[in-house]
Amino acid sequence: MTLVTVTNLSHKPLKNVSFVLRDKKPTILFGANSSGKTTLLKCLSGIIKTENSVRVNRTFLEKMNPYEKEMKMQTIFDLPFSFSCDTVEEELMTSLEQIEISKEEKRRKIKDYASRLNISKELKQDPSTLSFSTQQKLRIIRSTLKNPSILFMDDIFKYLKEEEKEEVCTFLKFLQDTGMLLFLVTRDPSLVLFFQDAVIHLLHQGRIVKSGTLLEVFEEDSLISRMGLKLPFMVDLSIKLKYYNLLDQVIFDKEGMVNCLWK
Repeated sequence: MTLVTVTNLSHKPLKNVSFVLRDKKPTILFGANSSGKTTLLKCLSGIIKTENSVRVNRTFLEKMNPYEKEMKMQTIFDLPFSFSCDTVEEELMTSLEQIEISKEEKRRKIKDYASRLNISKELKQDPSTLSFSTQQKLRIIRSTLKNPSILFMDDIFKYLKEEEKEEVCTFLKFLQDTGMLLFLVTRDPSLVLFFQDAVIHLLHQGRIVKSGTLLEVFEEDSLISRMGLKLPFMVDLSIKLKYYNLLDQVIFDKEGMVNCLWK
């Protein structure tokens, strides 16, 4: 079992942030721009020193050596794309250089992950010539090939089309089933529709202001509105209908809404 414990973490703009990440369920942190989301990821990944506020299992982050951090944790930041090789396959092979398995095993794993994210045809192409959405998928694969215990992600839905979001979420659920701990940071509430069992945290002005299940957090619609975020349309509509006693539950998709209203 992998456990990440954050205790009274303060680093401008973060103020006494505390929570626990477990590998049983994905964790999603929502926040508007400038709420401290990226700063939090930098603290969790060790880029910003945390003064014994972050532990991975029983070890403080500062006590982990660079190799141990790299093998145990990977972070996908929302940064400009950067690639160093001539083909996608070569780019992915470099991420496996420190892994002691045969070249054939490495190629099989690359082909498997590429197939899961529907970029098999691009393996021989120059990564710099790919669309932004394909480059984003490449970045996700590159960060997960080593089987890190923990994957931190910053706005991974950026650049992705609707069907590609579903592909990525299916891939992430596959990784979670292998025991990988997933922590996703975003300002896009639609991400939750793909992870309805996730633990949710709302980050506002550097503080965690609400934590709970999807239903517990989304029913705080006035709080979410004050944070400058928007609920997914069907969720927002069902909360309003529930207020007027026209529904007795929160609905997440169009089919569910139709079935509920016409039953």
